[in-house]
Amino acid sequence: KIKEDVLRLLMTYVLADDLTNIPYVNKCFNRIVHSYLEQCLMKSTFSIPKDFSTLNRSFEILELLTTLSNYDPKKKVTLKLKKGVHEVIGEWVDQQFRGSQMLSVTCNTLSIVGEGQGKTMILGGFLVEHGESLSITGVTMKNLRGFGLVASGKIKVRDVTIEECQYNGITVRDGELDATECHFCQNESCGVSVGGSTTFARLTNCTSHHNKGEGVYVYGGAVVGLMGEG
Repeated sequence: KIKEDVLRLLMTYVLADDLTNIPYVNKCFNRIVHSYLEQCLMKSTFSIPKDFSTLNRSFEILELLTTLSNYDPKKKVTLKLKKGVHEVIGEWVDQQFRGSQMLSVTCNTLSIVGEGQGKTMILGGFLVEHGESLSITGVTMKNLRGFGLVASGKIKVRDVTIEECQYNGITVRDGELDATECHFCQNESCGVSVGGSTTFARLTNCTSHHNKGEGVYVYGGAVVGLMGEG
């Protein structure tokens, strides 16, 4: 006897894996889950914590949407983060850096927009693979258990500080990096590391300082452009 709008609200708290199973409970749940996912498919901009309670929840649902038959792989998705701390819960399973506190970007084109450096804080990092793209604007990132960003795809960062990471602030391998008005500081390894003959990075009005490794480390035929008056 629970109203459907209440049940639909409850869907925002159900685990993504369970959303694929509960439609089999009864016809009512089937209809509600289908409606909730359709609404998510129609939207291109989501807010945290309004639409999704956490970063992890948003990534789980976005990954689930990519498995639906009517998903548009060219769709651009934006996550707006309110002021405050947004923590990544989970680990990137990697033989060399096992236990890193990172989320893997699964949708093709994702933008994360905060309310400014020092106002919106992300504790953790992101992994971008398989040529996918990630844009981040207006946040401060820290990852005491891993990298800030790791990419073999395309990364665009603007008005971002990446600091106090366990490893490099940004690592790009066979991908692209475009950074503007960004700061990479106090990381345990390099501020920025780019490698691979197909890698190109452009750093405009950026600073990289007080890292324990190189400020900008380039290897393996990668090309880096340093420009601006900042």
